[in-house]
Amino acid sequence: SFKLRHGLIAAHVPPSHKEIVPEVTSKEANEVLARLVAILSAVYPTWVYHPDGLGPQAGLRASGLSHFARSMFLGIEDKSLVPIVRILNDQQLGYGGGLLKVIDRFDRWANLPVQQDDESDKDYAHRVRLFKAANIPFDIVIPEYNSLYYDLTVDGLVRVAESRRVSVFDIASEFGGHYDDKQKQLSVPVEVPNPDYDPEDPDSPELLYRTVAIKATREVDYLEYWNKDEGRVVYAVNDTPIRGNHIKEIPYFLALGEVTSSPDPGRMGLPVLYNAFEAFLRKLNLRGMEDAFLYKHGFARLVHYTSDEPPGAGEPDLPDQEEEEEVIGELLEARHNKEDWKYLLPANVSELFAHAIMDTEKEIQDTAMADVLTGRMPPSGTTGYLMSQVNIAAVSKYVPILTHAARAIRGATLYMIRRIDAELESEVVVHAQLDESTDKPFFFYKPKSSRGNENLDVRIDAPLPSDQISKTQWLVALNEKGYVSKERVQREGARVQQPEMENEKIRLERFQQSYE
Repeated sequence: SFKLRHGLIAAHVPPSHKEIVPEVTSKEANEVLARLVAILSAVYPTWVYHPDGLGPQAGLRASGLSHFARSMFLGIEDKSLVPIVRILNDQQLGYGGGLLKVIDRFDRWANLPVQQDDESDKDYAHRVRLFKAANIPFDIVIPEYNSLYYDLTVDGLVRVAESRRVSVFDIASEFGGHYDDKQKQLSVPVEVPNPDYDPEDPDSPELLYRTVAIKATREVDYLEYWNKDEGRVVYAVNDTPIRGNHIKEIPYFLALGEVTSSPDPGRMGLPVLYNAFEAFLRKLNLRGMEDAFLYKHGFARLVHYTSDEPPGAGEPDLPDQEEEEEVIGELLEARHNKEDWKYLLPANVSELFAHAIMDTEKEIQDTAMADVLTGRMPPSGTTGYLMSQVNIAAVSKYVPILTHAARAIRGATLYMIRRIDAELESEVVVHAQLDESTDKPFFFYKPKSSRGNENLDVRIDAPLPSDQISKTQWLVALNEKGYVSKERVQREGARVQQPEMENEKIRLERFQQSYE
């Protein structure tokens, strides 16, 4: 799938033609995936915490948590300059799955601002909030799916191994070592058990650090092995374990592509082009055959000769031509006095392959992406209802992929909230990032203020406006009958993120209109 996407697979060319035919490749698969990723990531996720009670305070807490979660996620994206959701969708479609990885960065708060002597408490609090908002204590990365090996059971991800090549300078910075460029040697402090450890002596460390020298060039093999059952993560460089930490949870969150019933992690999720792989290769080989034919036979040959026979006499002998040209070509004559110019033209080679290529393209479209998703409209005369059904059928293929992505984002969000509750004592601050106006520039989360509320719903709506319109009309009708609340109509129908503030704006507008 990776080689097909990036044009690394060459078409098959007969040995007799390889010397004159250039390598034929195609990146059409990448274009299909790029369009699908753009469609699925067109609508950004929404975070909706449901209240843990029926009172107004529970609703305000849930609303604040929803705004904080969205703003924190966007703040992490802003700092990393990487579109996290888009890359996750790309891996789901291209590899058959993707994993979000949350990295604790509590070290960013090691240098919190200190209050100056002439600084007021209000100014100092504002400066601290600016610092915290610019240094969110988490990173979210998406490792390449092919570099991960995981064991998925009914308890979720119980073992994850991530292997990749990293710079020696990154290792030295992460684990407190240094790299000698002249000696090509990486020195890293390694944890070893203390043979004299006394659990009753508070001054007796359980682990000691010994510096280990590892021969390495500018890059090394880096491995992280996370084991949920043992509650431990081990870090290794060039097969040498250098560090281990205790953990309570594995910070990886899985989002599969097209799901199968296979228990094998390698086949549990398949790339969206899996069923079209042979069709892409067939189309590539057809193009290679067409190019080979044209390069060897497809150029017209101009033949010039002088005729000594009177008009109407027999055809003169032509210079020797290749046998293939005599078989597939046809002679067109243009006589000028006694001089004849003859063109040896091949048959229309493109027509020979056109039908086969069209059939293959249709198979690819049926498997990977419907015409309506690429902007190509159905035939004229299609009714509005039928068009709506075509849209729904086209998008429904990818709704499960969006659902898996939403579950992974939900898991990562709840994990970060739990880490804040367990490790921090002061509030986490993020810049407000909503699609609507707010009454404050920051959102805050104080540890344990969620009260254990994990009733979080992350939604990624498929980009189908016609379906959203009918859904909104249905919700409005249910609200008029008294079956659903106005807030639900605002959130799910009109997609209002802050119903409370929207209601305040409505009341203010009505008040102003009453005095006009």
